[in-house]
Amino acid sequence: MKLEIDLQALLSFLLEKGVTRNREGRKADIEEMRTHVINTIRSIDDMYHYDGRKSGLMTGFRELDEITTGLHGGDMIVVAAQPSLGKPFVMNLVENVAIRNDKPVPCAIFSLDMSSGLLVQRLLCSVAGVALKKLQGGFLSKSDFPRLMQAGGRLSEASIWIDDTPDLSIDEFQTAARHLKQQHDIQLIVIDYLQLLDAPGAAGPDEWRENFAAVSAGIKSTAKELDIPIIAVVKYHWTPDACVSRPCLSDLRDSGCLVERDADLVGFLLQPEACADEEENGSAHGLVEFIIVKQHRGPLCEIPLNFDTELMRFDDWSRA
Repeated sequence: MKLEIDLQALLSFLLEKGVTRNREGRKADIEEMRTHVINTIRSIDDMYHYDGRKSGLMTGFRELDEITTGLHGGDMIVVAAQPSLGKPFVMNLVENVAIRNDKPVPCAIFSLDMSSGLLVQRLLCSVAGVALKKLQGGFLSKSDFPRLMQAGGRLSEASIWIDDTPDLSIDEFQTAARHLKQQHDIQLIVIDYLQLLDAPGAAGPDEWRENFAAVSAGIKSTAKELDIPIIAVVKYHWTPDACVSRPCLSDLRDSGCLVERDADLVGFLLQPEACADEEENGSAHGLVEFIIVKQHRGPLCEIPLNFDTELMRFDDWSRA
């Protein structure tokens, strides 16, 4: 326990100098080195007590949490996904954080392409374990209703806020995010999806690409200001070439998203079975890879996940 004693002694020594940690939103003054040292020592102490595993917000995906040590305040996380993968992934992540976590935390979802009603349908089905197409097609069985009612009870108690305002601008997003943080102390924001967030003053395609950099920078600055992680979903235009060459940061630029500069973590969600014949890839049915191509806090790697297309639900691959 010598390390713990030394850390506490150092903190006590520094605090005796009259320095306190600033927990306010925006800094009033530029902080001196002693304040930064105190904050860093405290973060090291946190990692020591949690064996370096739980220093961030746990996503509920075991291997992803081990690789990233969770989602960290101030970080911008970009999830570039093939069609029909991004929304289920981030919605399952919100479900894990806000409902299934040992200590559920408040979350906010900015849904720019789907109404709040449809999002709640997806959450209900995922929590209840009921196929979404059964609900939407009117083919529910009698046994489905009790599960949906129970899931509805759990969801109604969850601290999840959904903003489905269309044509949202970056300024409006920042204002809403600050309000949610102040009023409800949200700990995670999800944006689905980023290309629909309005770039101010954009007219033509070239100008849009240029102004989109301001949108990306605005999201990153909001994450830092509120000291929470922000996950932004980006629609990734998959091509057969991706089966041969793995995705990279330049693919985001090719998709018209200038976010790789500001992002602290970038991961691609790809379905390998789309790259192979069913006979060749039958053993990997349901496999989706989360390919981390940029990460400030850990290694680049490929994390296997299981995707249940009936329930539209992701889970650890080891449980498949």
